[in-house]
Amino acid sequence: MRLLVVCPFFPWPPDTGIRIQQAGLIRLAARRHSVCLFSLIQSEEERKHKAQIAPHCERVFAVRPVHQLPGRLDGRRRWRDGLWSLVRRNPRYFYGPPSPNVVVALRQKVYEWQPDLMWVNTLYMTNYLWPSWEALRGIPKVLVEHNVETSVQRQQVEVAASWGRRVRAWGYWLPFGRFEARMAERFDWVVTVSDVDRGRLLSLAPRLDPERVFVLPNGVNVTAYDGEWERPRPNTLIFPGALTYNANYDAMEFFSSRIFPLIRAENPRVTLRITGRYDGVPVERLSPGDGIELTGYLDDVRPAIAHSWVCVVPLRVGGGTRLKILEAMALGTPVVATSKGAEGLDVTDGENILIADDPADFARAVLRLLGDATLRAKLSANGRRLVEERYSWEAIGARLDRLLDRVAAHCTQMGK
Repeated sequence: MRLLVVCPFFPWPPDTGIRIQQAGLIRLAARRHSVCLFSLIQSEEERKHKAQIAPHCERVFAVRPVHQLPGRLDGRRRWRDGLWSLVRRNPRYFYGPPSPNVVVALRQKVYEWQPDLMWVNTLYMTNYLWPSWEALRGIPKVLVEHNVETSVQRQQVEVAASWGRRVRAWGYWLPFGRFEARMAERFDWVVTVSDVDRGRLLSLAPRLDPERVFVLPNGVNVTAYDGEWERPRPNTLIFPGALTYNANYDAMEFFSSRIFPLIRAENPRVTLRITGRYDGVPVERLSPGDGIELTGYLDDVRPAIAHSWVCVVPLRVGGGTRLKILEAMALGTPVVATSKGAEGLDVTDGENILIADDPADFARAVLRLLGDATLRAKLSANGRRLVEERYSWEAIGARLDRLLDRVAAHCTQMGK
């Protein structure tokens, strides 16, 4: 087939969860199909990465949105469009009006490439399809839900720190659910990254045919994590994740205020490294310098993870599955996570991961792991084995092939 892959972020370098998945799936699909990539970029600097992904694509087109509303006006529009979705059958733009240059460019590329299938990454990119929906009606489409966004919005209500924030989160969550359900129902097929998210989506959009909702897990290129890494340093923890993402910041605020002090009270030598960008984030709430180091963006996070004794993933909010856990396991770094952090992954507490939700329980799990070399070795070996068997690109590639074969057969039956 000719696949038009539509991405919200340019898939190279694969340095975030969504970029890793986008790049991996493009490489897998290109083994048997012709891939054309249409991607948004945030800066002209990103165009230099086209050469890295081009060998896997027949064509690559990167476009930078030129029309962005100021934050306050955008917020007003989101509320207005949310109210519209409550009283009208069809959804409006929940992410602000789409940039016209992107809408025109995407429509033009569809006409030029005449794809057999549009593979649309994230609910956000439906913003750019919606103005041309009638014109694109005859082209089969797959929506990839990296998160069930309504579920994430619902969790924001639960963890809101004040009644004011809770009311605002509640007012956004309700209409967003209607929006997400209606958009999912308009696609021919929907892909989620876990059975948990599949169940959530089917509950949210009960008119969706379960036969049209597939599970395609996140994965990693296992061989890229092989090699000789520096030996882990005693009493070191790591959290690999940009604090500019709200769920990551919430996790580190929770950990630094309610868990890390308990760990340091028992073992003052324990340190924590937080990797990833943090520009514009109130990092002073995390008490950096008091055993906590902010590394900023790292071109290659693998050495930092491999150098740590334990990877902590204390997420309270989120959807999809955490690639940071799979990366740590691929490197042989033991993981302690909350139930939310480990959600959607086929992990077993005490076998390939430690899971704890209460702050005191989480601190005890970390301290137990730091003090038990046998347990660290067990989790390291079992975690690596799990990634190899279930979350390698080889395993996921077989599932992708089956999915696309079903789609191709359906398109043939429909005369596409």
